[in-house]
Amino acid sequence: MEEKNLSRKISRRKAIGTAGKIAITAVVTGAVAGLGGYLIGSSSTPLPKTETVTKTETVTKTITSTPATTITTTKPLTRAEIVVAVEAGSPHTDGYMKSRISAFEEKTGIKVKWVAIPHEQMREKFLTELVVGKTGAYDVIQFDGPCIAEFVEGGALEPIDEYVSPADLNDFYEVAIEPCMYKGKLYGLPYLVHDQILYYRTDLFREAGLDPEKPPTTWDELVEYAKVLTKPEENIWGFVVEGKGPGHPEVPCKYLDFLYAAGGSIFADDEKDFSKVVLDETPGIEAMQFMVDLLHKYKVCPPGALGFDCADVHTMFMQGVLAMAHNWPYQFGLCIDPSASKVVDKFDVALMPKKVRIAGAAFAWFLAIPSSSKNKEAAWEFVHFMTSSEELYGLNLYNPGPVMRKSAAKLIEDDPKVPDLTKKFIRVCTEMLGHGITNAVKHTKYAVIKDEIIGGMIPEALAQRKTPEKAVKDAAEAIRELIK
Repeated sequence: MEEKNLSRKISRRKAIGTAGKIAITAVVTGAVAGLGGYLIGSSSTPLPKTETVTKTETVTKTITSTPATTITTTKPLTRAEIVVAVEAGSPHTDGYMKSRISAFEEKTGIKVKWVAIPHEQMREKFLTELVVGKTGAYDVIQFDGPCIAEFVEGGALEPIDEYVSPADLNDFYEVAIEPCMYKGKLYGLPYLVHDQILYYRTDLFREAGLDPEKPPTTWDELVEYAKVLTKPEENIWGFVVEGKGPGHPEVPCKYLDFLYAAGGSIFADDEKDFSKVVLDETPGIEAMQFMVDLLHKYKVCPPGALGFDCADVHTMFMQGVLAMAHNWPYQFGLCIDPSASKVVDKFDVALMPKKVRIAGAAFAWFLAIPSSSKNKEAAWEFVHFMTSSEELYGLNLYNPGPVMRKSAAKLIEDDPKVPDLTKKFIRVCTEMLGHGITNAVKHTKYAVIKDEIIGGMIPEALAQRKTPEKAVKDAAEAIRELIK
């Protein structure tokens, strides 16, 4: 069955790139000044080529002689060249942002050298260059929010508070800015924030006698709906949980969504006070128990959970195997692609159901300036340009998801060319972001806590090698041992 479900599985990285190209069909971006007048997200229109534009100025010199002679020369404007390091293959940066370099160069005269680094190598590469060596190799980096404490404490990032006006800062949603803050200082501006939402099949809801205008809003309703929708004999499943172990950083975020919805957290204060680990209190155990029950007690999930990650989830949903799925924004673009999806015009989106509150992990990437950069002012101009309202508007048309600026959200909502379902999707993602709890716990060991310890806890419980309570308590104890 697993082979049948995943016969057309697409990797998450490839899927995100594909989603960015087909998410919006025939949306003309000429409506916003500076976006180049090309079609964003149209499968028939390629990204514009990045061109280097040399600006010139005319210099007139008068040489005192007899007779007077006027000499006119043309020379390039001398501005800094900056090195920008981003995630390789990301449609948000290596796709859309890269396509906007020529506009930035033309506006500022600053040249950009583009460096794309594979996701799995970014943390180690930046640690080597920015913390250990402080080599000045990069002027702007695409930075992963959960690592902020580790890098700031290592002296790698430059505070940018002096560059940002209060009005500009207030235009960002608080949960988007918060991952960029550490000990009261601002170390970057958000370019991409992801949170997870509920995707559900409207056609299967109707067939099961459920109202597609009323998706589940609580854990109890999620179970009730999933049980009604599950039809193993037809290979249709009500929901899905993921259980791939350490090394798959998206998987722990699924557990964290349930943890936060249950009212829990990892520490008593995930922002400032790490002296008390509370993961193994009631909400943490309830969250793990809920995932186990969905798989084993209610039997609403397809077999093979221990091998699933988000790529398996979007593949099964696109192939019509899942009635409901908990996944990242990139899945939307795949689901509306008629060349790959069986559920075009058969699905909708909603906030994640709650236990005691609507909440989820908000995963942030931001643009930061290394403290070792020799071109900080030019680097700031790049950060400011790429995180402007107009640029984030264009980005969210190219690859829809949560909108980080209030003004950019209004531009999208007011644009008559954006399809209604896409507007709703962006609204839901942005509303979920408003309920979001940052995934960037400000601890220097957070990457290990999330990816290794919590990532290792989940398969232990789902495989029933440990009870949910035992798995969570062991994980909490491992965290205490790590940070003592």
